[in-house]
Amino acid sequence: MNKTIKTIFKIIFVIAVLVFVYYMSLYVAEDETVGILVSKYGYIGLLVISVLSGFNLLIPVPAIIFLPIFLSAGLNFWISVGIIVVGMTAGDAMGFVLGRLGKDLIKEHKRPKWFPKVEKSILKYPKLTPVVLFLYAALVPLPNEILVVPLAFFGVRFRYIIISVFLGNLVFNTISGISYVSIFSLLKIGV
Repeated sequence: MNKTIKTIFKIIFVIAVLVFVYYMSLYVAEDETVGILVSKYGYIGLLVISVLSGFNLLIPVPAIIFLPIFLSAGLNFWISVGIIVVGMTAGDAMGFVLGRLGKDLIKEHKRPKWFPKVEKSILKYPKLTPVVLFLYAALVPLPNEILVVPLAFFGVRFRYIIISVFLGNLVFNTISGISYVSIFSLLKIGV
């Protein structure tokens, strides 16, 4: 029962965020002062939000959700998506650093028994790891740290992780951005 309540609260939270973003985008479009404020800090503010959301341990909401607010203030769609991708990838890089630091903190004799099996499979299929990470980042709406931190912990090279995550973030945010803009356009027509 407790798990069901948590799931319901998560769904309500996501719906509340989407409703908030929808009304904020309408408000920004109509209020000149707020529009100037968002456009003044627009791209820098978007970068900060996307770095924080890229490091999903802090803010579990993807930055792309806020895209309609920034577009209502007059920011460019493709530049905004590009900044979100760069910011989220920077957040994922922080997750990589966390994974590497974690490896140094856990002593060999205190590691769980399943660690060698996972490490062995990663070493056995090194070319598959970046592909799996790309597909995960591009298609799964969960934090990339779920894979980035353990992969860093197991010694997968930074360049393989960062390239896969960057390309995955690019696909995910482009699809999501186009979807959000289309949905918000339909909702505004209906209002």
